[in-house]
Amino acid sequence: MHPSRRHKFVERSFFLFATFYFIKYLTFKPAPFDELMYQYFQDLVTGIAKQTAWIAYCDSAKTCIVKIGLLWQIVRKQVISALRHNGKDVSAWGNRLYITVGSDDEANAESILFDIVTELQANELLIADFGHLYYRHG
Repeated sequence: MHPSRRHKFVERSFFLFATFYFIKYLTFKPAPFDELMYQYFQDLVTGIAKQTAWIAYCDSAKTCIVKIGLLWQIVRKQVISALRHNGKDVSAWGNRLYITVGSDDEANAESILFDIVTELQANELLIADFGHLYYRHG
């Protein structure tokens, strides 16, 4: 599939983005509550919802979905910026420009960020479709 068509995944569905670019993490068919978490995250990003809370058992994929969701936001920002630069209307994309990572402890938050940077540097599909999205500033 051509990258421009895959960009539609980014625009239309967090779940489709996750299943295409991160299939290696989706080892089981998503449970209905997993699909709801994807939808709730998408609703937050696009501005449909203002807040949400996920109360679920351990190992219910909450952190994995959030990590992929943060990557989705980074990619969306790249696509939105390119569209805006080319004079396109981006109002349908929502307007979430900042990402905050919080956790119950600093080590867990750092681990989440480390995993995100690793994906940005090593996920060949993301790099092929969106270019390098992480640059180490030193």
